[in-house]
Amino acid sequence: MRTKSLGELLEHGDQGNSLILHANFILDLRKVLARALPGDLASHCSIANYKSGKLVIFADNNAVAAKLKLLATGLPGKISGQLQQTGRQVTAVVIEVQPRAPTTAIHRKSTFLSPRSADEVRTLADQVTDSKLKTILTTLASRCQK
Repeated sequence: MRTKSLGELLEHGDQGNSLILHANFILDLRKVLARALPGDLASHCSIANYKSGKLVIFADNNAVAAKLKLLATGLPGKISGQLQQTGRQVTAVVIEVQPRAPTTAIHRKSTFLSPRSADEVRTLADQVTDSKLKTILTTLASRCQK
């Protein structure tokens, strides 16, 4: 008997099916929230959960949380109006500050040589006898901005 994968268990099990349905509902709520919030405020918050009419929103920082709290009185009406077709209703909005994990993006610096500098480096590469240094200089000379 082969073991079932996690995907198969989630798709075919009773609890898994409700989990997938809830996850899809949360994703739909995120889209609705993005339409309900002004500007790019939605990119600084996310839906954490929805249970029994209570919507929990995580804000990236205190400033976003304060703005959301100002808008929170009108949010249930805006969101509920768009969720009527699903039969669910938002009766309360809870806002919590939950900073996102910092992204570790590496920014590569692109540097280019002027055509004159590239020619000078090529000339130097032609004069060098060490093959490793010659390769490095040739690579550097290829970074000419045209």
